[in-house]
Amino acid sequence: MGKIKSALELAMEKTADLKTDKQAVKKNMITREGKVSASGFLENPVHSDLKEKLKSLKGEELGWFKTGAAETILANMTLPRMEADLSKLPPLSNALVVLSGDKKET
Repeated sequence: MGKIKSALELAMEKTADLKTDKQAVKKNMITREGKVSASGFLENPVHSDLKEKLKSLKGEELGWFKTGAAETILANMTLPRMEADLSKLPPLSNALVVLSGDKKET
């Protein structure tokens, strides 16, 4: 009678030859950081680390970070449906200004 393998053993056998793409993992992590930083900026611009992160990154890492941040900012943009929604527009505008590198925050 043969040995019955557990699901973990079967999964380990099937994935034994897989290699991780360290560049893709790094890109995913930095993009996620951008999303989190942009979200924090939208919640509380004064205590956000978005500006510092933008200054600390260079090259393709900066591009990945900006992509994640832009996705979050743009996902939060909607046309105002009521008067209270108008208060959400200035933080979104400021976040885009910070992300673009312009100096004119409102």
